[in-house]
Amino acid sequence: MRNPYEALQRIKEICPNTVAVGSRVTCNPAPQGTDADYLVLVFDHKAKAFYQAIQEDGWNLAGSRIDGGENNVPAQDRFYSYKLGEINLIVTESQCFAHRFLAASSIAKRMNMVHKADRIALFQAVLYGNIDNEFALLPDQEEVLF
Repeated sequence: MRNPYEALQRIKEICPNTVAVGSRVTCNPAPQGTDADYLVLVFDHKAKAFYQAIQEDGWNLAGSRIDGGENNVPAQDRFYSYKLGEINLIVTESQCFAHRFLAASSIAKRMNMVHKADRIALFQAVLYGNIDNEFALLPDQEEVLF
């Protein structure tokens, strides 16, 4: 297992579109005791080198992996998490997903969303179009004017 920050540097060399995100970036003051999160956009021509580095440096798949045949999230909206020490990688091969993720991050930072539940609601809305519970029950579609 490589030092997490050396491993991160290797990832950045393979995938220059690696950006610091998460509460350490969006909250002022940054919360204490949180992991450092990075969004990684992996282009097809870099995928082999990226996944080889992940394996060689000891990154662990974080969260649950859903088999592609059972995953109802469209491919362009998928991401995978990898963890090494205090560093979390949010990995996507979708430019669209990465753009939406950064859009949500910019709003979270601008509004200084220090409450995690607020950040989660924002990201759910921007990334997946999920509506917060307050507006979960909308009128029938024929009656909606927008």
